[in-house]
Amino acid sequence: MENAQGNKRFISMLSDYGFKKAFGNEQHTQFLRKALQALIASEVPIKSVQFIKNEVTGTTKDSRGGLFDLTCEDEKGRIFIVEMQLFDLKHFIHRAKFYAFHKFNTMVHKGRYRFNDLRQIYSISFLAGTAFETTLYHQIGTIKNQKGERIDDQITYIIVELDKFKKMLPEVKTDLDKLLYTMKLTDTATPEVKLPDFWAENWLDEALQELEKANLTPEQRSQYEIIIAGNMSEKLAMELEIKEKAIIKALKMKVLNEEQIASINDVSIEDVRTVAEKVAKGKV
Repeated sequence: MENAQGNKRFISMLSDYGFKKAFGNEQHTQFLRKALQALIASEVPIKSVQFIKNEVTGTTKDSRGGLFDLTCEDEKGRIFIVEMQLFDLKHFIHRAKFYAFHKFNTMVHKGRYRFNDLRQIYSISFLAGTAFETTLYHQIGTIKNQKGERIDDQITYIIVELDKFKKMLPEVKTDLDKLLYTMKLTDTATPEVKLPDFWAENWLDEALQELEKANLTPEQRSQYEIIIAGNMSEKLAMELEIKEKAIIKALKMKVLNEEQIASINDVSIEDVRTVAEKVAKGKV
């Protein structure tokens, strides 16, 4: 696996392992606090965070690319739920709502259902692809009426579509820009390449120290390589499933021949015929 990674200096922050090393560092939280401040578009620094056990672990975790990574609380009692979604973006918003509503329900005083003293909940989702038609790569959503006037902001959804962030280094100015640029390009750095000047800022340097391969123990390096291999296998399985569905649809339409279907979906004619047999036998 190391050969596939070449001489890259850092672990990808978009990997499950790298994301948790950077955002889930319980001993050093400056990176997380600064990142959260940028994501919620607040000018007020977050002074402290305390990690909270994920009560729904194992209940709804999606093994097909949905990673419910961490929950934390700041000094004001605000709750932050942070998720990284690698693949299968179709239903991510429903999972985000589920986690937010679950946390909301734990705050409500049962019996008389009292809603006083409710704390703010921020559901933050990083998407490795795109899910919405808007050109915005950073969205902050609350309940609003037809005139765009806010009705309620007790639960705020923050969605970052990383594929839409295309700023080049000279354009990176804000802390949010720095965060997203770092997340997307951390694993492209090699020992020979000059790093962006802002990577020396304390909060980003804290995360990069966690991600630098030279700082990993042999056990940590082995764990990382196993996770990366698993992510690659999962991604391949997702791609194959998507292609099979497209082939099935094309076969049932009976417009294209096998060779055309194979060419469009970048598969072999044998692959198309295998799917065709499943269709004929009613297995799909």
